[in-house]
Amino acid sequence: QEEVQKNLTSQTQLFNLVNQEFQKLQNQLQAVTRERDQLRQQNIALNAKLANNTAAGDKNRASGDSLYSSIGHVPQVNNDRPVSEPFVLEKHFPNHHKAPVHSVAMSEDSTRFVTASWDATMHVFDLTRKELDKTLRKQNAQRQEQMGGLYSVAFAKTAPEVLGCTSVDKHVYLWNHRTGQQISKLGGEKGHQDEVNGIDFHSGQQVMATASDDTTAIIWDFAEGIPLRTLPHPGKPVYGVTFLGKDPDRQYLVATCCFDQKTRIFDMRDKKVVTTLEGHADDIIGIDYAAQGLLATGSDDGFILIYDTKTWKLLHRIDCKLDISSETEVKRVAFSRDGDMLAAACSTGSVALYSGFKSQDKPTLRQKLSGHTDCVFDVAWGTDARSSGALLVSASHDKSVRLWKEVL
Repeated sequence: QEEVQKNLTSQTQLFNLVNQEFQKLQNQLQAVTRERDQLRQQNIALNAKLANNTAAGDKNRASGDSLYSSIGHVPQVNNDRPVSEPFVLEKHFPNHHKAPVHSVAMSEDSTRFVTASWDATMHVFDLTRKELDKTLRKQNAQRQEQMGGLYSVAFAKTAPEVLGCTSVDKHVYLWNHRTGQQISKLGGEKGHQDEVNGIDFHSGQQVMATASDDTTAIIWDFAEGIPLRTLPHPGKPVYGVTFLGKDPDRQYLVATCCFDQKTRIFDMRDKKVVTTLEGHADDIIGIDYAAQGLLATGSDDGFILIYDTKTWKLLHRIDCKLDISSETEVKRVAFSRDGDMLAAACSTGSVALYSGFKSQDKPTLRQKLSGHTDCVFDVAWGTDARSSGALLVSASHDKSVRLWKEVL
């Protein structure tokens, strides 16, 4: 017994030492990340200053500056300076969630964004002040009932004050994010029977769609809080769902992505499958629609597939393993507001940013956004009110969120 006790004591001491070293390394990593972000901002400022100086020099040369004339020559400016990146980090939000951040959504007017986490909370951020505005969490004073960990979040497009989120506890929650009050909790016998993974709101009707591990997607009347249609899938979890806009040709179509590596297009009026899209070799996690008629899917196989929703033909097959790293898995994907760019959240802690979706040419990698220290799972687009440039928010399993801004 004494020998066993000595071994236990020795192992405990060893564990404590290893844990201390791990904490030190984690603190060092956070310090290096902060220093890197600071250096990047300094580099951007220096580039801007250099550009201003160059412009001033051009103006002086054009006007025949007397100083240049007196010394008999005009100094040459080196135009081979580094070009600033299209997107820069505007702000890092590292200390709000206590667990991985699994989803993020931007309001239609880009005045706020909301994050949803496995810690069972949603944080509403004010983009004008770039600060946390309020925290939404399920609390029932009578039952002491808590909302489960959250998998996805979205703003209602026809009711801007409504926010929907899906949970591991098999329910869908609707909130008024302006008042901070919960509107309803949807589930039970007529709802999902397993974890709810994805959510989307229709842009022209008062309906929403949710996707679940119970192998179904459900179409809801979110104002009345009742299910309208249940869309069955053959035996595999359904992870994502998106409506295909409000144009007459596609206003009743809804797309789902499933762990059977297929994407299905349903007509929600009669629940029939219009077409089934194939091409991925692993679980499909991300799905999004662009108004010009494009459908994008992202998969753990590392690829993004782009389909034409008029012909259902595959237009582009984008290899993120080639552009980012061989270990890359693609999680959720999102088109920019104008439909020309696509952001892909990647398992390797980065965001792959592609552009050129409005032209006939193949889209190209525009930028790799780095900084997260764990899997980036979701991204959301907005528009900067001052510059009219694009905003992008990335949500990561490192428990943090990063706000990126387009440099015009």
